[in-house]
Amino acid sequence: MTIFTGLRAPQPVYCATEHLHRDIALARAVCEGRFTHAGVTIAIDGEPDWTYMDIHADREWWIEWTKFYYALDLAHAYCATDDRRFLDTWQRLLGGWAADVPADFGPTDAIGRRLQNWIYSWNALASSLAFPGLPRVVEDTIVGSMMRQAQYLRAHLTPERNHRTLELYALLVVGLSFSTQELFEELATFAWTELQRNLLTDVRTDGVQREHSTHYHMVALRSFVAARENARRFGLPLPPAYDERLSAAVDFAMFCQRPDGTIPAVSDSDSGDYRECLALAASLLGRSDVAYVASNAAHGTPPPRDCADFPVSGYYIQRSAWYDLIDRPQQHRHLIFDCGAIGDGGHGHYDLLSIDVWAGRPLIVDPGRYTYAEMEPNWRHWFKGTPAHNTVTIDGLDQTTYFCGKPKGNIASGQLITRINAPRMQVLGGTVKTPRYDARHTRHVFFLAQDYWVVIDRLEAASLHTYDLRYHLATDAWHHVEVHNSRVTAPGLGMAIVGPGTIAIEDGWVSPQYGVKHSAPVLSMQSAPQRDALFVTLIVPQPDGPAPFEMRVDAAADETLSITISGVGAGHASTDRLVWRPGGAPFALPEMDGVADIAWTRGRSGGEATEFCAARLRDAVDGHPVAPWLLARGGEVMWGSY
Repeated sequence: MTIFTGLRAPQPVYCATEHLHRDIALARAVCEGRFTHAGVTIAIDGEPDWTYMDIHADREWWIEWTKFYYALDLAHAYCATDDRRFLDTWQRLLGGWAADVPADFGPTDAIGRRLQNWIYSWNALASSLAFPGLPRVVEDTIVGSMMRQAQYLRAHLTPERNHRTLELYALLVVGLSFSTQELFEELATFAWTELQRNLLTDVRTDGVQREHSTHYHMVALRSFVAARENARRFGLPLPPAYDERLSAAVDFAMFCQRPDGTIPAVSDSDSGDYRECLALAASLLGRSDVAYVASNAAHGTPPPRDCADFPVSGYYIQRSAWYDLIDRPQQHRHLIFDCGAIGDGGHGHYDLLSIDVWAGRPLIVDPGRYTYAEMEPNWRHWFKGTPAHNTVTIDGLDQTTYFCGKPKGNIASGQLITRINAPRMQVLGGTVKTPRYDARHTRHVFFLAQDYWVVIDRLEAASLHTYDLRYHLATDAWHHVEVHNSRVTAPGLGMAIVGPGTIAIEDGWVSPQYGVKHSAPVLSMQSAPQRDALFVTLIVPQPDGPAPFEMRVDAAADETLSITISGVGAGHASTDRLVWRPGGAPFALPEMDGVADIAWTRGRSGGEATEFCAARLRDAVDGHPVAPWLLARGGEVMWGSY
């Protein structure tokens, strides 16, 4: 039966992923029956058996295979070459699925992606002047299958989270593509209305998607932004609440993005590039600041603030001034600090107080996700567990009891306890508690002079524990790490670690995308069994190669820490001193005395101070608050106000 007569292609819709699928070599491999997913290539002779879900031990391989992303590569290859082989393979694969596979087969999220990719790729084929249209029987078979899949998907939508987002977006795409038909026009209205609700329920008020994964945040955001663009193109009504919450989600994406376009792979994540999504969002929302970040300062204006807080989800970001993107993009600094609850669902990792550091290149990284499968060896546990993150592991235990998916008990909790923003000093502090042990871990991260970091970890407990401070370095540091006493050098990085142990190098892994992992070194300093411990880490980006530096730590009985760092600043000629004591330590300037929680001083080696910054100032006599910060340099004193 003919469903649509003379249909050359569905109505064109905006495709959010077309730029990611322009691989002619991949299209040739598909024509020859070779499919690569999750880092594994499988050759298939003859026609695929789409219903054979055990084609690979990791079920994700089959799921990705049946989403048909390669249909876009086939369409691009056909448009680029006019080679009929690519079109014939597209027709054969889509037609085979449409003719042989029931609409209800497989998970609903795969149905959603498949519908998107079928329509996207059909639109791409039709953009070629050489495209002759599809044979009527193929057209009817494919469109009939899409109708049945869409009807089944609408009746079996995932209740919440990123799967529901992509499924609703797929229904919107189907509805708009065939909106000349009454059935599909109603489907578009339903999907658009539900997507608006989904945006408000799944993106928290601070802008972070509820699963607290950078990857799933960006994947969901891409659907919400693409839906907004398609709503604009097709004249759908737009409630103000949609743009308001979408703008909040874009804020997190903007601050999360590193200058090279990648994102840190926090929780179940890959390190993808979403600049195209941000650029479209900037245009739709009229956000000049987002355009600036998406284009690395080629367009737009800098955001009004450098750092950002997302307190509902518990993510906090330190970065150097935005003008760096113009003057020295490869020296821009970026750090994300995880101090929040595990997100909804099963994508959260056990990584409280972990950091990810970028400065011209990835330096200290979250290793990513690698797999959801629990085959032996259990890589799912390795990548999800606390030791695979840049925090302190206690007694070799995960902060939260491991489960492959959603946690079921003994869940750790984090709390932000310090947030200071001063001109030459940003400070983040958090603490973590868990039912798994009585030890309490408190971490403070100091970003100083827009240049380097000092990380201070305190562990306190009533009973004895072993404390293992761990840092996962980037893959380019593999076999390129040198340790000399307390100092570490690696490509682009200098570190010093002072604590109750010696520095060891372990074998680790970093996974840039699902199913792919690369060897990478792990720095570990493990204590003997003890109740309390103090670790101090200096992290100095060294884009021009190794340079000498030193760190000395003096810890007083009243918890005052004095840290002296030499070999920093321009020409590595400065010596900095950081004094920190919660509750305040005295300081003196030529015209005033005071008390401050934190004081940072910079001077030429062996000379007098050239800069002084203090935070949380109090009166030296009565202890009353005076100012949030003070900066003195060049004979000028500047004050912050509450």
